Amino acid sequence: MASNGDDRTRASFIEGLKEGDPKAWEAFQPRYGGMICALFRRFGLRREDWEEVLQDVVVSLFQRIRSFTHNREKPSFRPWLVPFVRCRVIEHWRKNGRTWAPLDEEKMQDLAAGVADECDRLLEEDWREHVLSEVFRGARARVPPTEWDAFSRLTVEGQSVKEVADALRLSEGTVIVYKSRVLAACRGVAAEMKVEL
Repeated sequence: MASNGDDRTRASFIEGLKEGDPKAWEAFQPRYGGMICALFRRFGLRREDWEEVLQDVVVSLFQRIRSFTHNREKPSFRPWLVPFVRCRVIEHWRKNGRTWAPLDEEKMQDLAAGVADECDRLLEEDWREHVLSEVFRGARARVPPTEWDAFSRLTVEGQSVKEVADALRLSEGTVIVYKSRVLAACRGVAAEMKVEL
């Protein structure tokens, strides 16, 4: 479940899109691209058409995002985005002489359930990745470069404590202390953001 901090961040991200903020638009594809491609797959779009249709989605979204209304009581961007993407796929097919084959009610319900599950999973992964990125960015600014380097080598690159100690010419105990300090900084940033790690 999203915290109030998550809701505020999502709302400010959507507001940034609506205002044409270049940073928000730059972050749009990394944040929602996976979900949109999952929808393409579910709707039967050929993989070689994904890039073209994704561009159509972004251009159309840029033109129509102002009509989206954020409801703070319940997240509503994904339910707004799913049919929006579906319409772009259908437009692509029509342009290329292919028609949308209506599905019977049972298949449509299965498709909707599958899309919703996959979208929820992808959104949760994207959101967690975004939160971790923000937490790491905040924590990195709070610790000395050597401490961050040791932490990054251990957690991101997967090096052993010995490998990090040898590479940075530190004792293994110091590497462990540095990791602990960076984790404390991460917890501090996450608490300020009101998110859980």
